[in-house]
Amino acid sequence: MASTMPTAFGEDDERFLFAMANILGVAVDRGAGHATTQASSATATATVSHMEEGYRLRISELQHRMTNTLAVVSSMLIMEQLQHTDAHIKERLNGLVNRIGALALAHEQLSADPDATVVELAPYLAHLASNLALQHSGLRIETDLEAVAIPPDQATPLGLIVNELLINALKYAFPSGAGTIRITLRCDRLTREATLTVADDGVGMGPPRPGSLGTRLVHRLAGQIGGTVSWPAVARGVTVIVLFPILA
Repeated sequence: MASTMPTAFGEDDERFLFAMANILGVAVDRGAGHATTQASSATATATVSHMEEGYRLRISELQHRMTNTLAVVSSMLIMEQLQHTDAHIKERLNGLVNRIGALALAHEQLSADPDATVVELAPYLAHLASNLALQHSGLRIETDLEAVAIPPDQATPLGLIVNELLINALKYAFPSGAGTIRITLRCDRLTREATLTVADDGVGMGPPRPGSLGTRLVHRLAGQIGGTVSWPAVARGVTVIVLFPILA
């Protein structure tokens, strides 16, 4: 029980009380510092979360603008095409419309998840082929695609390559407007290489024409992803093989 009587503190008492005061002071400082650290950490977390949300909103807005821009450009080309009677000009404009459509589909497929670092190639190519088949009632497109994940920077050129090869097949392989195109994708997990094959059962088009726009595009797009293109000799139709590394 504490005494209420006045008393004098000796030298030892003073040293003890001084030491206790120091200990209590350090404890108070540490408690205040811990509270400050927690508050700073919470503020930083909230700031980062706010910045991430703002980033996502900006990305979504940019994607929406890109979709609208591609749609406007495509509509302008279609209007220009309708005003021409020259078959060659109409054909070239139609080719541009198809290429922009492939870009729009790539943008739609690849921007679904802005945080994704890889893209499943098989569903993307299957969707691309399905869209084109719907535009041509006599065309049958078969797909046999192994699952493989690749970076978006590879997926977009590959989609454009497939679109170009399909358009070329429609243009040259099937005078009657009917035929079958087969798209095959095979992956070698050991060598980290993939083989994309587009083959038709049409009348053929002879050797690839080095100066044609389609041939140049396919070679340039393949070069962007470190790939190579070949046209092997086949008994019927045309077969194009694209060999490329799996970079994911």
